[in-house]
Amino acid sequence: MRLLLTGGGTGGHVYPALTTLEWLRRCHRKAIVTLWAGSHRPVERELVTRAGVPHVPLPVAAVRGRSPAGMVQGLLVTASGLAAALRLVDQFRPTVVLATGGYVSAPTVLAARWRRVPVLLYLPDVIPGWAVRALGRWASVVATTTGRARRWLSGARVVVTGYPVRPGFLPWPAASARAQLGLQRDCFTLTVVGGSLGAQRLNEALADRLDDLLRLGQVVHVAGQAGAAALAERRERLSASQRARYYLTAYLEEEMPLALAAADLIVSRAGASVLGEYPALGRGSLLVPGPFSSQLANARYLAARGASLVLPNDRAGEFPTLVHELAGQPARLQAMAAAALRLARPQAVAQLGRLVLELEGQR
Repeated sequence: MRLLLTGGGTGGHVYPALTTLEWLRRCHRKAIVTLWAGSHRPVERELVTRAGVPHVPLPVAAVRGRSPAGMVQGLLVTASGLAAALRLVDQFRPTVVLATGGYVSAPTVLAARWRRVPVLLYLPDVIPGWAVRALGRWASVVATTTGRARRWLSGARVVVTGYPVRPGFLPWPAASARAQLGLQRDCFTLTVVGGSLGAQRLNEALADRLDDLLRLGQVVHVAGQAGAAALAERRERLSASQRARYYLTAYLEEEMPLALAAADLIVSRAGASVLGEYPALGRGSLLVPGPFSSQLANARYLAARGASLVLPNDRAGEFPTLVHELAGQPARLQAMAAAALRLARPQAVAQLGRLVLELEGQR
């Protein structure tokens, strides 16, 4: 198998492809030669190369939502990216392509289809972005996290798989996860996550009310590179007992399942991974969607099923107040966790892997 992967920019789009690749490596009897066609974003490149996949950045740029001049520039860059993708497909000769959406994947998907290579397009979010909607008609199969996406993908073969979570995302007992991270076992625990790139509004709100939050218990804070550097000084101003209850880090990969499982409540943005990881762990959340329609739809999907509460982005600074209210309602937190667990789709990665194998067998 010669598998060409594409998509990304952030962990929410990179991890589904890498998780599916890991499943294929375990279950597929033939050798798999891989290549990733993506963007120049450092987070994407680091995750992909760490997984042992060669990474080739293509010229890509957003077109939608820009000024007229920006749209023209974006179209020129996209045309350049399409030419580069055609050369890449001709050189690599993939037998199947797995794309995880975003404008980053557009040139590679189009190039693959023009060369009659089957394409599996996976949509992580509840609502497809414009690129996925446009590319859906070119894909051999479109896999989705939820069934709600069907209305935007008319004419495509759609298979609802769920979000493929990485190994380790299991319903860990909170006390066990805390012990493995060196946290207090019997203590209200708040985990605040800004995603692979951090979230400045969440970081600022937490910094302003950190003393209050530490009176409730302990805080695990995944702040992003810039956020962690700024908050390190704030941490030093805490008392010794407060510092012992404030676990600050820039980014977690292998320990991320533990950091989330340790929580009585998670506060985060609403990137695609919340649809798979929080249900897999059975953890309730307070979601503050970023200024993207996809994040708002993700958050509302979980909230409508009782697994989350949604706080608008322009009120992000209020999240510590809501945390205080929820910390005093353990029964409500338990109900949110149970609702999240009911949404878990542990077979998602196997379904995606089998779709890859099905398409590869059609060559």
